[in-house]
Amino acid sequence: NEFVETMRKRCVHLFFAHDVEDAMDNTPEEGVGGVFSFGNRNVSYGIVDAGGAILAQTIAHEIVHSLNMLKHSTKPRNLMRAEVGPDDTLLTPDQCNEMRTYLEDNIAPACP
Repeated sequence: NEFVETMRKRCVHLFFAHDVEDAMDNTPEEGVGGVFSFGNRNVSYGIVDAGGAILAQTIAHEIVHSLNMLKHSTKPRNLMRAEVGPDDTLLTPDQCNEMRTYLEDNIAPACP
């Protein structure tokens, strides 16, 4: 299957959809993202509700989740707050370092 082979590439896979829900509690979400194991490889993904109110922050938030930053922050204005808002644009140095390490170890430098 071509789609399955695409998911095996060492890239961040970002998808846009409508009516995204959290499968754990069936609640609407602006997006979901993270990492899952596929064979011997980590697959980084984000799914963004294309009709969401704060699309730019949601895209950035889910990309950060796809870089293995799975925890939400409680810090004011942090991009990784559970309920991201239009003023939530900051990342801490520790968050940036964690993402950089994940990128270096898991994402190809020239992802197609």
